[in-house]
Amino acid sequence: MKAFSPKFLRKDPIKILIFYNLILWIFMTVIYLILDYVHPGSFHFPITGDHTLFVDILYFSLITHTTVGYGDIVPTTKLAKIFVCIHVFSVWVVNLGFVWLSVHESVTEITNQAVTRAINETRHIELSSFLGNTT
Repeated sequence: MKAFSPKFLRKDPIKILIFYNLILWIFMTVIYLILDYVHPGSFHFPITGDHTLFVDILYFSLITHTTVGYGDIVPTTKLAKIFVCIHVFSVWVVNLGFVWLSVHESVTEITNQAVTRAINETRHIELSSFLGNTT
């Protein structure tokens, strides 16, 4: 996890998770804005018609990012649907990857502590045997 995070995030795993989710959300918002600009009508906005407002795209991206998906704004073209699928898949990869790395780091730390304790006990027993103590 340390190799993929800026220095100011390395100490706090929750900050790392929030940082990567924020970056992904902003990136996908920009992608949706570009997509709707290049292919008008890529999304259906029932309240504003098919006229895109920045706040609508921002809202859609956040609702998609949290995987809530109210259905009030929907992708209408195949390309938009593909980007929404990529967005949701990316959210799962980031969050499950974070959970996996956190569990891996915890297990590694516990294992290292157990190994260190076992080595210290073995050294104590060997030293005691060498000195003639039976403790």
